[in-house]
Amino acid sequence: MHYKITKVLFATIYLWNIAAHGQGALPPISFRDFSDYDGEGSAVYLINRAETKIYHSQGRGWVARTSYQFRLRVLNEDGLDYANLEVDLYQGDADVERIDDIKATTYNINREKGLIDQVTLGKEAIFTKKTSDRWKEVSFTLPQVSVNSVIDVNYVKVTPFIFNLDDWYFQHDIPVVKSRYDMVIPAFHQYVFGLNGYLEVDTLAAEWNKAKLQYGNYTYQNLEAFWEMSDVPAFQEESFMTTREDYISKLEFQLKAVITPNREDTYLKSWEEVTEDLKEDFRFKSFYRRKDKFGDLPQVTGGDLDKAEALYKQFKSRFKWNKKFGVFPDVTINRFTKDREGNTSALGLAMYNLMKQEGLDVQTCALQSLLQWSHQLRLSFPHETDLYGREARSRRRDLST
Repeated sequence: MHYKITKVLFATIYLWNIAAHGQGALPPISFRDFSDYDGEGSAVYLINRAETKIYHSQGRGWVARTSYQFRLRVLNEDGLDYANLEVDLYQGDADVERIDDIKATTYNINREKGLIDQVTLGKEAIFTKKTSDRWKEVSFTLPQVSVNSVIDVNYVKVTPFIFNLDDWYFQHDIPVVKSRYDMVIPAFHQYVFGLNGYLEVDTLAAEWNKAKLQYGNYTYQNLEAFWEMSDVPAFQEESFMTTREDYISKLEFQLKAVITPNREDTYLKSWEEVTEDLKEDFRFKSFYRRKDKFGDLPQVTGGDLDKAEALYKQFKSRFKWNKKFGVFPDVTINRFTKDREGNTSALGLAMYNLMKQEGLDVQTCALQSLLQWSHQLRLSFPHETDLYGREARSRRRDLST
């Protein structure tokens, strides 16, 4: 199976006219939990869900409280490892993350009595250790887990680090029957979210809670949103994947701004603002505003597509990639023209400039993979069609090869 990655869409969470419902306790265990799923895998998440609430805590400021709940069935011996849980907690200079209310239960069928036996996790089986100067780990193992056991796990993570909330993974190495993530956000906070991977959510909804809350002298409401996905397949890595995080289906969050009636703190710029900042950077301007054609490249003729292909081949035959990546050029424009060598940014911006001077409709985009920046060109060429008149087709050309 081959996976495709969707364009990561970042959008501020606004109001949808669909009712959002908060989460309660996991449903009571039943015999159906031991038999309903007949698919493949070493284990299966029957239910996997979490709810994050951002609220103001006296003495700590704004914090995020995330309640995690899941029900998992072990299908074979390889799935026994899912009885071992580890939660990492970050330790900042002025504040720390913590974990509260750990509750875990193992369920097994007692065939002699026709009942479901249960064993709960004891506090003595929960361990905490320091793994580095900044991190500690809370770990526990559920008791009496065997093949066909069902386990329930509940715990709460509280963090003051609300700029980047933990990603929510719809997809795991095992199948997920039902996955859901809820979020409760004060009206002061604006978050952007990104849906990564090739799977689409089944339900995305949000509404304002009518309850009035108090923050200092201000009255506000909470926005309640949720995302739901059903029958999620196990994630399978393919040979072409550079990193699983680029392909696995998950939600990502970043705090854009905190706005109160007398103050506005912005933490995340829009793509339009980032683009304008880059265009005004002196390292960019010297390349994409240059008026000559970077040396003695011959004149090209023909249609747009022919001209673009000829320019690309000529440019690549004369200028070399120095095997370096970067969002900014690593050489001056004069040094680039003289040595005919530069990083991905220098090559991409120079090629962009050259094609713009030939009147071609061209855009440059920066792609990040494994912390390396690669500049590519997207060329649009209009052509005639019978149905829609003029439309555009595009070709990409990567200069870092």
